[in-house]
Amino acid sequence: MSTLDFAPMTDPQIFAEADRFVASLIPEPLAPETSAQTWAGMTEMGWPLCLLPEEAGGLGADLATVAAIVEGAARHAPAAPLVAGCAVVPWLLSAAPADLREAATAGIADNSWRIAYTRPVFSAALRGGETVVTPFGHDAPTHVLLALEAPAELVLVDLSAAGVSHSVSRSLDGRCSLQLSLSGEALAQGRRLAEGDAAARLVAAAEDLGAGLTALEIVSLAGVALKRTAEYLGEREQFGAKLASFQVLRQRFAAVYADYLNARALCFTLFNQNPLENAEAAPQRQVALAYLLAVRQAHQIAQQVIQFHGGIGVTEELGVSRLNRRLLAAAYDFGSADDAVEQLIAAA
Repeated sequence: MSTLDFAPMTDPQIFAEADRFVASLIPEPLAPETSAQTWAGMTEMGWPLCLLPEEAGGLGADLATVAAIVEGAARHAPAAPLVAGCAVVPWLLSAAPADLREAATAGIADNSWRIAYTRPVFSAALRGGETVVTPFGHDAPTHVLLALEAPAELVLVDLSAAGVSHSVSRSLDGRCSLQLSLSGEALAQGRRLAEGDAAARLVAAAEDLGAGLTALEIVSLAGVALKRTAEYLGEREQFGAKLASFQVLRQRFAAVYADYLNARALCFTLFNQNPLENAEAAPQRQVALAYLLAVRQAHQIAQQVIQFHGGIGVTEELGVSRLNRRLLAAAYDFGSADDAVEQLIAAA
């Protein structure tokens, strides 16, 4: 198993720096109190400001930089809104009116604005009292960016405003899960980033951006989980022999690893041969295919890793347990496998 390939799919230098930085924030095994520091640390590094323009106080970086950050940071399964917070929200804010963009940039920079993103929801349903559920990081968000349909709108809502009701619970991977409902008046008072066709185009591009980066995050996580599993099989002994010497385990690992390589190849192509220089130019079919394969592999790899560890892959003592939980949760961040299939059909 010494020839296994888990090399980065993005810029190796930025990847390595992100990997090292998040590793310094998250010990093994994860101490609960450190999760709250993770997003604050990422904010101090300026990661949520990468895609915001320099004239608004952002860093003006490109998507290739953010992709490398996501891939490197994902290796440690941080309880942070890695894709939404470092890519989707700032990219959408870059299209906001100047005063709102500048206020949001300043708030993000000092961590006083923690903005959650909701995937598209029908405006009538939200006005009718439907509860929206969306993940965030370890700390509860202060604002939510609503992607509305019929009519298409992008609305930023302050969670402390009148008419906004919300609660927070803890999800499988340690992140906050925001349950939100708001009155029609509260929705009307929210700040509009875009409306109509402009909003619809922005949301469609943001969803592709989120799905593509989440596929990259999943594959990065899967690589670490498989690497640790290979090490475990090479160290653990049963009946006086290393587990890696048992043919049935070698065959099972080879099958899972081959599936991982397929998902990895799609992500590599997405972020290298077809670089996402801007989100609106994202090849939708390729994004949907990469996300579909990554989501399916997330479930399979998490299950197999637990089995390779003899069932103890679910215990808190093993770092692979946190990787498994994040793999399973990430598989729903930007839709299910069925959603990806629908997108593939629509793009055909």
